[in-house]
Amino acid sequence: MSTKSVAFNNIVKELKFEYEKNYVKNQDFEPKENNEIYKEMLNEIKRLQKENKGLQEKIKVDSQILANCQYENSILNDEKKIIEELRQKYKSEKNNYKNNIQNNCKIIENYQHENMLLNNENREIDKKYQYEIKKLKEEAHNDINRIEYERDFFKQKNEESLNFILFISNFINIDTFRNLFYKYGTYENFHYDIEIYNENINNINNIENIEDEEFDNFL
Repeated sequence: MSTKSVAFNNIVKELKFEYEKNYVKNQDFEPKENNEIYKEMLNEIKRLQKENKGLQEKIKVDSQILANCQYENSILNDEKKIIEELRQKYKSEKNNYKNNIQNNCKIIENYQHENMLLNNENREIDKKYQYEIKKLKEEAHNDINRIEYERDFFKQKNEESLNFILFISNFINIDTFRNLFYKYGTYENFHYDIEIYNENINNINNIENIEDEEFDNFL
């Protein structure tokens, strides 16, 4: 019930109370026809009833407006809830994106650190490799010098042996010469020295034919 309806009822009660107090001597609420105050009271009641009817209509319209406002407010609340959910989702995705960036930065830092370690390791390996290459070249040159020395040695020895064979062949035949070598065990040693000499000569020729740029591949 609205405030104006309550006021209307209170006014009616008050008018009835005033009438009973001042103009009705007995408890019967039936006024006389010539009672002007009662007529005024009735007119006031009719006026208030008409006004109350207008208020009821207005209340009905206002109630419909209020219902519409409540419905729209409910829609707005739902939309507000959806917006809040989207905001929380965006905030969560933003945090995830930020965390992913931080994780990627850590991965990049770790990769850079590992890359630095690998570069240092590669430099150490390269130094070691260069040292080994230098060492192998030195050993190869030493082997070449040794082979050249042995080549000269066996060449000289072979020439001496051939000269000896030529010299002795003037005095004995080849069968006698062979038998003498077999007898004293020097014939096989002689041929063994000749084979080593020939093999070393071939190795030396192969090494001398290698260019400097191909030396590493040869090793």
